[in-house]
Amino acid sequence: MSKQHQQTLLVIAALVVMWLLFAWATDVIWISQHGDSVGYDFYPRWYGAREMLQGNNPYSLEINRVILADMGFPEFIPYKHNFSYLATITFTLLPFWALPFFTSLTLWSGLQLLMILALPALTFIVLLDWRIKPPLLALLIFFSSLVYRQTMISYVLGQFIVFCFGFILIAYWQILRGKPWLVALALIAATTRPEGVIFASAILFDLLLQRRFRPIIIFAALMGGLFLLSVIWIGWWIPDFLEAADGYRDCCDYTEPTQVIGVDILARILWVAVIGWAGWMFWQMRALPDRERIAWSLSVLFIAYLLIFTQSKGYTLIYALFPIWVIVWADKGRFWTVVFAVIVLSSPWLYFGLESTFENSTQVEQLATPLILLVALTIYWRRYSAHYEPEITSSQAA
Repeated sequence: MSKQHQQTLLVIAALVVMWLLFAWATDVIWISQHGDSVGYDFYPRWYGAREMLQGNNPYSLEINRVILADMGFPEFIPYKHNFSYLATITFTLLPFWALPFFTSLTLWSGLQLLMILALPALTFIVLLDWRIKPPLLALLIFFSSLVYRQTMISYVLGQFIVFCFGFILIAYWQILRGKPWLVALALIAATTRPEGVIFASAILFDLLLQRRFRPIIIFAALMGGLFLLSVIWIGWWIPDFLEAADGYRDCCDYTEPTQVIGVDILARILWVAVIGWAGWMFWQMRALPDRERIAWSLSVLFIAYLLIFTQSKGYTLIYALFPIWVIVWADKGRFWTVVFAVIVLSSPWLYFGLESTFENSTQVEQLATPLILLVALTIYWRRYSAHYEPEITSSQAA
């Protein structure tokens, strides 16, 4: 066994040990303190997937009714806390559905905490290849995980956003390593949440433009197999999935960020402007080396998604973490840029504190945070691209 393989196995072993320790700590500090309550966002997916494994339609209102009763809702609200995810996750996350609920939840939450703490280090050290100073890395990990309210909510409720976000970044990592099978597997994992399909499709389209066909073919084969298996298992489930998605939107709090402005014509102008901005940014950075191009492109993609698509509450602002990290990297961790990042990462608590006096504070946050990052990313891109302009021009001429 080569030294590199030994080091890889040691890293994997260390990560597994940390995962189990975080799971144990989560159980002791959080889950066990809530007795036998199943009031976690993880529960509808766990229960629905187990029903699907028995051949039942996880999107049915009968299963929805049982889920709400188990979660302690006094009345039935159709589609609230429905299964609502792609049926394929029943097979991609099968080990979690096979375990008893609290065992599965404990392991799931421990994995989310591990990812929350590890993703900044993965981004700065591995993806961006930056020798970041340890105190700065520790500061950014602290504010991105324990201070940033969205990540903590996702962790304590057993949500899936961190998992989806993490595997998008892992796919980026494997693209840099030239590992098509791992790219495809990471993108399949990223489709756990519905918006992950948008991100995976964008990355696959970029790979198509780069004429990297192997990960696309592997992804299509694997995802196609999972989809076919799910259809064989419970029948043609797409209409039920779409109906559940529409029903969930009608019964729950959703925000269309550009509509927060309150003036329809201005909202439409902003919506079009964001699409135009994203297209302009993608075009500007097209000739960068892969490492830089993917970093900037993913930042643009996350911000555009947060502004263009309808959002459920503020949890999806977890995707704003990556552009924040890229901005810090682009300016090499200079003092005022770090101050800016810390303020943005702390800002959810300001919006939360305003909820009692300003009922739309969460909706304003869902517009303001990505809009601020759009402006900041553009400014830092202009500075960064000025440094790379000779290389970009040379590459384009070639």
